[in-house]
Amino acid sequence: MQGANPDGLSSAYRRAKLAWYTIDQTYYTSGQSKPQNISSNDPSLSNHYTRGIERSEIFPNRDLGATGNSFEFSFDMAYYPGERGQYNYTPEVSTTDERKFANQAPTANAARYGGISREITFDTDFDNANVEYLEFWLMDPFIAGPNGQINDSENAPRTILQVVICT
Repeated sequence: MQGANPDGLSSAYRRAKLAWYTIDQTYYTSGQSKPQNISSNDPSLSNHYTRGIERSEIFPNRDLGATGNSFEFSFDMAYYPGERGQYNYTPEVSTTDERKFANQAPTANAARYGGISREITFDTDFDNANVEYLEFWLMDPFIAGPNGQINDSENAPRTILQVVICT
């Protein structure tokens, strides 16, 4: 909120919900630890928002070696601009669901934000750690077709990002 005290509770009144997670790699393989209720032809394994990302998809010219083509670990995020985020104690909540903001207008949702941060705890000398670059691979949130549908029973996220950090 403009003009709000940055030290008080009101500093977080525009913070919206941001969910982040990783999907276990066993869902994409045929190993013994794969849950029995997930079959190889499960539609969720081909949905672009939940499918595995093969290493050759990001690095098509890289030699995969004897281990073959394994999957990259992705860091998935879903942003819900209509829901209150972490540590948001705004009194302006919906009368039917206090998790949601009272004002659900597109202009109000556009003014909200969500964010996460984490320090780099390993060797911060990237030359010494042999890190040449950090790559962020962002997925288009407006994919057409059945593999681009968002299967969320309650909320349709405004944007879903699947981030792969390669070092």
